[in-house]
Amino acid sequence: MAEWRPPGSTAPGGEPGATQGSGEGRILPDHEYGRGQYDPVSGLWDWYEIPAEERRRGEPVAWSAILSRWRLIEADLASEYGLDLEAEPRLLASRSWRWLETRILGLLAADTRLYRALAPEPEMPEVPKGSRR
Repeated sequence: MAEWRPPGSTAPGGEPGATQGSGEGRILPDHEYGRGQYDPVSGLWDWYEIPAEERRRGEPVAWSAILSRWRLIEADLASEYGLDLEAEPRLLASRSWRWLETRILGLLAADTRLYRALAPEPEMPEVPKGSRR
């Protein structure tokens, strides 16, 4: 079964910018993982093919750790999805666990209060002594 790709995009492992109509001799910005058409206005490719070994994978988080931050979840559900759980007290009772799980996982995939509370601190390079002024 063939994998769906945006029109004009390259196959996996194809050359960046090697798309239909790209024109011989046309110089495009080099991006190791950029595929499809390059948009000079945004500076982005149609899509990016990042090898599995290059993708950042976080540590697994238990549902108990997620749900223990219910106030953050409630605030993020309001800001991200417009769901006011206090104004609609029967909302959760009328929905399935899958419905709530999908939205919480969405909160973890975006820059939200919940994500920031659970995300590990980024590694900072050591500043050599004496380099500060």
